[in-house]
Amino acid sequence: MRVASAVFSLWKLDLPISLTAVNDAADSVQTSFVLLTFGSTAIVLYIIYAAVSAAMAVPMASAAQEAGYGAPSRGFFFGFGRSFIPLFCVFFFSILLQFYFGLLTALFALLPIFISVISIILTQSLPDFDLDLILKGIAASAALLWLNSWIWSVCALAFLKHSGDAPLPATSPQPGPETATDIRSLRKSRERSF
Repeated sequence: MRVASAVFSLWKLDLPISLTAVNDAADSVQTSFVLLTFGSTAIVLYIIYAAVSAAMAVPMASAAQEAGYGAPSRGFFFGFGRSFIPLFCVFFFSILLQFYFGLLTALFALLPIFISVISIILTQSLPDFDLDLILKGIAASAALLWLNSWIWSVCALAFLKHSGDAPLPATSPQPGPETATDIRSLRKSRERSF
C-alpha cells in the first residue's frame, strides 16, 4: 500500500520513479494517503447508512403499526423505498446533527455525571459544576432527544402517506324496527305528560 501510494504520487507530480524516491516519499505520502482514504471511506459509509435508513423507514413504521395496533400482517418490506428522497434528506442531516449533539451530550452531560459518581465514591462530596455547564448538558440532551423523536415522526408520516388505509367514516347507529312494546311505552309517556 505504501509503495503503491508513493509511486502514484510521484507519477502525478511528474517526478522520476526510482527505489530511492519511493523509499524517501513513503512516510509522508502514506500519512496523507491514509487520511484521504479514511475520510472518503467515512463519507461513503455515512451516505450508505443514511440511504439504507431512508429506504427502511416506511417498512419499520409498518412493522411498528402491526405490532402496536394489531393491524393485519403485511410483508416486512411493505413500502420499501417509498418517499426515499425526502427521507434521505431527513436522515442525512439528522444523523449528522445527532453525532454533533451526541458529542456535546457526552461532554456536557455524561462526563459530569461520571465525574460526580467518581467524586461521591472517592471523596463523599459533589464537585462544583457551573450552572452554564449543566444548562449546556440539558440543552444538548434535549436536542438529541428531539432529533430522535423527529426522525421517527417523519417516518411515521411517510408511512401514513403511502399506507393506502383510509380511515373508516364514523357512522351513527341506525335505529332498529319499532316493536309493539316500544309503541305502547311511547303512548304511555305521552299520556302522562298531559
